[in-house]
Amino acid sequence: MKKVFIITCDPKQNSLKSDFVAAYIEEAQKAGNEVRSINVYNLEIDYLRFIDNIPDVSLSQELKQAQDNIVWADQIVFVYPIWWFAIPAKLKSFIDKAFQEGVVADMGEHGPKPLLKGKTAVIMQSYDMPYFVMKYLYGDVPMKFLKVVLSSWCGLKIEKRFDFDLASEATESKKQKWVNDIRQFASKIS
Repeated sequence: MKKVFIITCDPKQNSLKSDFVAAYIEEAQKAGNEVRSINVYNLEIDYLRFIDNIPDVSLSQELKQAQDNIVWADQIVFVYPIWWFAIPAKLKSFIDKAFQEGVVADMGEHGPKPLLKGKTAVIMQSYDMPYFVMKYLYGDVPMKFLKVVLSSWCGLKIEKRFDFDLASEATESKKQKWVNDIRQFASKIS
């Protein structure tokens, strides 16, 4: 059994991404895994601020619970749209606040020492351009950022990446294929 924490950043309550999350949760639980989830878009998250050159890393109770879930989880799933070639600002603020030193990494003399080694990450990102344009023409910028943060700094192994390209133009059959792909992957988590 694995412990799965799903971190979504979606402003819409009934969106394609909520279908993805529901499918992932259902299949992961059927396979005997424990699943917790959060939509960071619904949280009150202040942007990381500095006071006298020191970051203010104070956490609300919701962010503290999310941070505890990050430590608890064997697998962390990120679900979000790409806006302006980046993850949403609210997700970035969540990462700034919840992925703190001493929780996900210790800062050593020669850079970060990851504390989440042995855990995995799954990325689900949607955007309104063809996959090859995002990956090759625009350099896959959001994924490069996440690879540095999640893998290099935190130690998570990115196990699977789902790209939902041309999402707003997707046909019902394409959406169903995406949901089926998610179901197939999540049903094999153990």
